[in-house]
Amino acid sequence: MSTIAVLVTPTKRKKRPSLFPKQAEKRSRKSDPYPQTSRSNEVDDVYDVEKANPAEFITALDYYDKETRSFKSSTAAERRQLLSELRKWHAGIEALMITPPFIFSECSPLPEMSTAPFLIAGLVAQYLDEDDGYPIDSAFMGEQGAVELDDVPPSVIDDMKHFTIPTKASFAYLFHIIPQATHITSYPTQLLIELRRRDDDEFAKLLQTLPAYVGDFDIGYLNGVS
Repeated sequence: MSTIAVLVTPTKRKKRPSLFPKQAEKRSRKSDPYPQTSRSNEVDDVYDVEKANPAEFITALDYYDKETRSFKSSTAAERRQLLSELRKWHAGIEALMITPPFIFSECSPLPEMSTAPFLIAGLVAQYLDEDDGYPIDSAFMGEQGAVELDDVPPSVIDDMKHFTIPTKASFAYLFHIIPQATHITSYPTQLLIELRRRDDDEFAKLLQTLPAYVGDFDIGYLNGVS
């Protein structure tokens, strides 16, 4: 399951995401993992307490596992700890959202960008004014299904990894098991599937029969426009 941790729920922005058509153009197989291996020493230096400037933000928390080259999940206690530590560095931080590889900080006022840390606990830091909305793919999009899939081909499970673009074969499998789908697109930590339009009650009933996730991807569903 994907890791999305929120301390304060932001107001949802009514913005329709862009979806790939069923017959999409050929895309690259996978995106490069983040961070790049060549930057690992730089990441270590950011959190070297002995080398750091006292004015810099320092935390013992690190959500990037260099051995597995993947991101760790966060607990509620860790998020409270991180928020407390950040407020000591900049008192204007109001709330945090952790959605690897990013960490979003709602601020009032915004910190001085020339001195604000690029990485916080191994995540890329983004600073937002408290009245700004979150980027469209930083929080879960759509409505979630309720079914756990059985007998998913191992090749599909292996293909459905965070921060990768699934193959055409995996998309074809999804269209096969979800015949109501008209468009499917992948985001860093979830899939978004647009279904053929139906009334709200039928859409709610259909959600109870659709898969909630496949591989590492959660699946969000949209009631289509036509």
